[in-house]
Amino acid sequence: MTDYRDRIESQAKAIVEAGAATDDALRELLVLACHSSRIADAFLADRLDDEAILARLVPIALDEEGHGGDAPMEAAYRVERYPPRLLRAHADALLGGFPVPEVGYNDALAVALAKTGAQDVEKRILAANAAGALTAAGFERALAALRASEGR
Repeated sequence: MTDYRDRIESQAKAIVEAGAATDDALRELLVLACHSSRIADAFLADRLDDEAILARLVPIALDEEGHGGDAPMEAAYRVERYPPRLLRAHADALLGGFPVPEVGYNDALAVALAKTGAQDVEKRILAANAAGALTAAGFERALAALRASEGR
């Protein structure tokens, strides 16, 4: 391993061992996952059924506190992976914060939002696409997730 890799894995290990107890620690873990920490990635991937982690990831993904950087982007990618049954509880928050202005991860948020099957989701996704907030591939993924949510 390189010094850089050792350092990020060591940082991730310390955060994981402490349980990623604070939002700042979770943000740091997200940044480390974004920078290819296997430990951070495994911690987050192993918690796709963890409502408490999801509840902390959603506001980070929506960048409600304006931190910017890699954490909101990685949080959005992680939120997208959660199952619809857990995402539904966060439909209002996702609707309220989507699309996030001037970011490149609205595709992931659109898919997560679509998976909720909430009322007005299709309108919001269509509007975000019309405003240029989604890529063509992201728009198609969101529509596919919306169709899947309608077939519950």
